[in-house]
Amino acid sequence: DVMDRLNLFTSDLYDSTVTLDNGDVKIKIVHVESGGETNILVDRESYLIKNVMYRTTQLDNSVTINNQVYKNVILNPNFDSDEFEIPVNN
Repeated sequence: DVMDRLNLFTSDLYDSTVTLDNGDVKIKIVHVESGGETNILVDRESYLIKNVMYRTTQLDNSVTINNQVYKNVILNPNFDSDEFEIPVNN
C-alpha cells in the first residue's frame, strides 16, 4: 500500500505522517530540530502534486508560510513506462 510505504519516511532529522485530506494524499514532514513543516498534497488517482506548503518559524518566533499551488500538471511524455508508473492498487 502506497500510504504505508510513505509513512515509513522518518529519521532522526524528520518526522512524517501520511493522511487522506478530502480524497487527496497529504504528506506532512516536520524537521525535528527546527520545527519547520512541509505539507504536500498529492492527487490520489494521478499521484501528481497539487500543492506544497512550507511553514517555518523564524528566530523572532514569527511564522513564514510559502504556499505553492500546481495546476494543469501532466506527466512528462518522454518518461519510459519503467521509470514512472502509477500503482494499480493505491
